[in-house]
Order: sequence, then structure tokens, then C-alpha cells
Amino acid sequence: MHATHYIPRLFCKRIWNQSGLAFFAGSIVLAIVTEAEESHTEIQREKMAAEEDLQAQQNAGLPRAQCTGLETELKKAQERAHLV
Repeated sequence: MHATHYIPRLFCKRIWNQSGLAFFAGSIVLAIVTEAEESHTEIQREKMAAEEDLQAQQNAGLPRAQCTGLETELKKAQERAHLV
């Protein structure tokens, strides 16, 4: 074969190798970005769960405090009723 026949083949092979390398590098970058997003999403979920737990604890404490206040008021009202 003549040397001019090899030039298009070498050119195509070179383009194919560069494209393959670009695809491979792009795939790696995409995998890293996806993993980072999943990690960020998981952190956000854990943070929201912790905030919800804290809010639930605070809400559970609020009715108890209200009940204690109401019990105190009831006792005072009963004492006043006995005094009258």
C-alpha cells in the first residue's frame, strides 16, 4: 500500500483515541459529580431528620409544660374554691 492510504487511517485512529479518551475522562468527571451530589443529598436528609427530631422533642416538651401550667392553675382554683 501507498503511504497516502495510511494517513486517513492514522487520522481516524487518532481521532478515535482522542474521542475515547475524552469520553473516558467525561465519564469519570460525571461519576465524581454524581457521587458528590448524592453525598450532599444524604447530608441534607440527615440534617433535616435531625431538625425534625429536635422539633418533635421541643413540641413534645411544650404540651407537657402546658399541662404542668394548667395543673398548677387547677390546683390554685381548687384551693380558692375551698377557701370560699
